[in-house]
Amino acid sequence: MGTSRALGYSSLFIAVAASAQVPWQVETAPQGVSAGPVAIARSGADGGAARIVAGSTLGTNLSVFALDGGLTQNVSTGIVHGVAAITGLPSPTAPRDLVVATGFVNAQLYVMGVGADGQLSNAVMGNLNTTVAPGVLALSLAPDGGLEAIFETGTGKLSRVTLSDDGQGRYVASNASDVNLPNAPTAMVADDQSRRLFAAIPQLGIVQVLLDDPTVPAAVIEPLDGGALGGLPSGLALYRLSQGHVLLVSVPLTNEIIAYDVGQSSLTAVARFSVSLDGGTGPGSGAVTGCQRLAVTTDAVDGFPRGLLALQDPNAPGGANYKLAGLAEAAAAVPALPLPPVTPPPDAGLPDGGVGRDGGQVSGSTGIPMGDPGGDVAPPRPCGCGLPSPLLPAAVVVISALLARRRRSRNEP
Repeated sequence: MGTSRALGYSSLFIAVAASAQVPWQVETAPQGVSAGPVAIARSGADGGAARIVAGSTLGTNLSVFALDGGLTQNVSTGIVHGVAAITGLPSPTAPRDLVVATGFVNAQLYVMGVGADGQLSNAVMGNLNTTVAPGVLALSLAPDGGLEAIFETGTGKLSRVTLSDDGQGRYVASNASDVNLPNAPTAMVADDQSRRLFAAIPQLGIVQVLLDDPTVPAAVIEPLDGGALGGLPSGLALYRLSQGHVLLVSVPLTNEIIAYDVGQSSLTAVARFSVSLDGGTGPGSGAVTGCQRLAVTTDAVDGFPRGLLALQDPNAPGGANYKLAGLAEAAAAVPALPLPPVTPPPDAGLPDGGVGRDGGQVSGSTGIPMGDPGGDVAPPRPCGCGLPSPLLPAAVVVISALLARRRRSRNEP
């Protein structure tokens, strides 16, 4: 490992708790000149092959990596500014597993199938002309089961199209409309349940757009100044709990990932962490610095039984690549980071909650309504007592002792 260094930053922001260190377990092969947007693609809802799919803002290929880090495929796309994946999308023939990418130079949306081995193929999918150079991308499942692609088309301008199967295995675009943002986003993610689009805007922070009423102006729900960010937001990923959602935000300037509880009109920071090889810091620690893009899945995939986080590492000593950190290890290192309950075995008689969509997308459900995955996990909440989470156990002990002493003074049992 080479030497890595954190960038200094001074700002007033809301403290969540001291930043913890999460260990990564796998790094991919170097991507070359630039590590760009990333998604986690899977074939099939249960036990299918999973791949890390990464675009490049300078290169000419979409790179596909196995979960052991090896490069398994290069797909010629040109420069890609956005990539996202969806598993189990309903279609007239059978559920489809797709990867969608934006061809920035070619002005196209690439729609590719995910094979049983996790490899990508556009042989039966097709490329859609967008007439403008598409930028960052988000996918959203419409209430009628259709797939919407939302992508940047200019400063503060988004285009929104419906992608549908024509019955012969190819996807066509229709129902084009525009969505306005205050400025160009660095990343976007959509929540199907609440029908909201979240966008990272460097000058403002994080904004939300109501997908079912785009006439309502975008609203800032986490400001750049006075919130918990501490730096410009660059990457977004969302995963679902049995109750509520968690939004992960990458902040390159502080080399941190911030986890937020997603409310109806606000975000509440519940944890912040950095990522390194051994959970340490300093030279030789393999610390991820300058991360701008990330993807997450809470589905069990090979080697990661509770899911994984894929992080862009543009400053890796051997060349820009991606680091994979297991969510089980992340939760062990950051107890305040909530995860959905472990999905019970199929014979337990409970609905499967395991299909996911990643790469700036929701992990937890696609076209099939998500049932209770076998337990309740309350959404993370601020304690409301002014104490950081690590101090809560001590506070409880002190309060219990005071109450016991009071009862003894009153001769109460």
